[in-house]
Amino acid sequence: MSWALIVVLFAIIKLPFCAGVNVTFTPPTQCDHLNVSWTGGQPPFEFNFISVYGRQLVQSVDSSAFSDGKGFFQMRIPFPSGTQMLFVMKDATGYPAGTTSSLVSVGPNVGGTKCNTTIIPPDFTFATDDGVQQCQSFQFYDYNGGTTQPVTIMGIIPGDQVFTLAPPKGSTSFNWTENMPSFSTVLFTMVDSAGHRGGVTQLLTVEQTGNSGCLNKSFPAPNPTPPAQVSNVLPPGASQASSSSGKDKGLSAAQFAGIPIACVVGGIAIFAVIITAVRQRRAKLQRRRDAAALDMGEGSAAPENIITPFPPHMFEHSCAASGPISMHAGGALGSTTNLSVHSGIGAIFPSYHPLSYGNTAGQEALDPYEPPDYHSVIASPDTSTTGAGNSSSSRAGLRIYTVTNHSDSSPDAVDEKATLPHINQSDAQ
Repeated sequence: MSWALIVVLFAIIKLPFCAGVNVTFTPPTQCDHLNVSWTGGQPPFEFNFISVYGRQLVQSVDSSAFSDGKGFFQMRIPFPSGTQMLFVMKDATGYPAGTTSSLVSVGPNVGGTKCNTTIIPPDFTFATDDGVQQCQSFQFYDYNGGTTQPVTIMGIIPGDQVFTLAPPKGSTSFNWTENMPSFSTVLFTMVDSAGHRGGVTQLLTVEQTGNSGCLNKSFPAPNPTPPAQVSNVLPPGASQASSSSGKDKGLSAAQFAGIPIACVVGGIAIFAVIITAVRQRRAKLQRRRDAAALDMGEGSAAPENIITPFPPHMFEHSCAASGPISMHAGGALGSTTNLSVHSGIGAIFPSYHPLSYGNTAGQEALDPYEPPDYHSVIASPDTSTTGAGNSSSSRAGLRIYTVTNHSDSSPDAVDEKATLPHINQSDAQ
């Protein structure tokens, strides 16, 4: 095997470890979770969340959060809304390319979660010159109070890269010859050997000068690929459905816009269901009333002037209530039953008096509360005459009833008489 092939194989094997890291993250909002996902890099990993002219917040990543070349990290942002911040990710090799985010502004709280956003002072402070000029000296000083030396100076170029400076151990100041091109932006912070974190400067812009001899074409890194801000970041292997039931997740703008629309549509649907149910109930009740009316004969005109042996309403005639309506039979018929209706008076329990004949020997006892049976009554053979001169023999065996017209609207209605057919003695027996 030639040396050229060995070099190529080594380069292929080493390539994934030398390549940059691809990082995505969700927009930071006050007290809500910030989700970060990445591919590449070498564990262990560490995130440093830095607020401009504020402090550092370092979070170590558990080894279980990185698998098969993919990692996921989640942290609640303790910075107040409106804070300018960025983050950098460190791995076993330092600060690989693509691990320094651009400056982002912390948004207002979305999930309703509360947290302590009180500004916490850094572990120690330091001072710098007011401005940065291209290829000119820039001084750091007053960093010895409360530090464990040596200290390390971190220069952070937002969206590009992190570079470090190492002042001598025991020093109280340090001069650095600025080698970044003009109009570059940078901020500085420090960390000592004991892990204490210093304060953070304001965002500084490199001022232009006539001196460019210090510039290095490879610094800062050309065309960096900074961490990309996305609307949602999921753990490796997680689906959208499973992530929705996890820890606090902020709703997207589209989801917030859809909430009132869903409420309106739901309200209309509920109203339609209620209206339909009410109409169905009314229709059902109407059908029941119609069926009841048919059963009771409602809507059909009652027949008038129907002559029946026993009218539906039979009352004992009262001279005090109305004019007398009676039948007078003399001779053989000792008495007859007077059937009448009290005009204008409502329903009264009927009173029935059985027929009485002059010849009690042939008289059949009748139930005073039951109408007589036509076929069971034996006509009297008495041949006495009525007051009108008619022979009772020609009318023997007849039962005569007065039927009252029940029309209250016809006060002059004339009573009609129904005459039963003659019953011979032989037929009766």
